[in-house]
Amino acid sequence: MSIPFRRLSIAFALISLTASAAAAQVPRRPVRVSPNSPEQSNPVTLALAVGAQKYAETKPGQCKHAAKASIYNTAAMMWTVQYSPSSSSSIALTLWRPTGADATPQVNLSVQDGSKSHQISTVKGGKVTGSATVTFIPRGTGGRFEIDGRTADGVAIKGSIDCERITALVAEGGD
Repeated sequence: MSIPFRRLSIAFALISLTASAAAAQVPRRPVRVSPNSPEQSNPVTLALAVGAQKYAETKPGQCKHAAKASIYNTAAMMWTVQYSPSSSSSIALTLWRPTGADATPQVNLSVQDGSKSHQISTVKGGKVTGSATVTFIPRGTGGRFEIDGRTADGVAIKGSIDCERITALVAEGGD
């Protein structure tokens, strides 16, 4: 009687392992949270000049950080700021700090205000447009991004973005 029981136990174990392996291979879609939900938003303060346009305001936005990321196969730390005070304006900043031999910070900055759009990208391996230095200064659970840049067509972008809180950036998978 112990032999059939042992075969049954082994068969059950194999079925369980097969089911577990199959379940682990099923792609799972991440649960997405609205950018303006309380879980994702926190106060972002702008003190920024984009050409003649001045931004001096505090509104909800997103500030995130990934200690381990990569850009064009280069390991880096990454910070992002997403700020959309209205449906026709937005500011997006991504700061990459490579962790290898060349630790020169790299920046993507986009400012959209109605029909006006200003872009800066200093990311090596991509299309470089304009120039900028961005310095991150940690403060408590947040920090300040100090920006000094110029678009390819000569528009100066200078000032700071303060994030009250910077949350962890969680990698999302997909198909």
